[in-house]
Amino acid sequence: MDVLKFVILSYTRFLWLRFSRSLPPLIVALAPGQQRSLDKLKAMRIHLANEVAKLINDFGPKVYENFDEVGSASVGSHFDIKISP
Repeated sequence: MDVLKFVILSYTRFLWLRFSRSLPPLIVALAPGQQRSLDKLKAMRIHLANEVAKLINDFGPKVYENFDEVGSASVGSHFDIKISP
């Protein structure tokens, strides 16, 4: 019986930790007047994704000999932006 209690308490603690980490972003997303900061965050993420893809495309051929065969990095359809070399 004690083992069952330990397992149940451990599992509920694990679930609470997972839920509590996702709660603050949800509150920010649902709070009124936060659309401007969310749009700014989306723009920053797109900019950073483009910078990373550009760095990969610039330095990839210098680091890996068969980089052109494998392909270049591009920002996927998640951001609807593609980097062309």
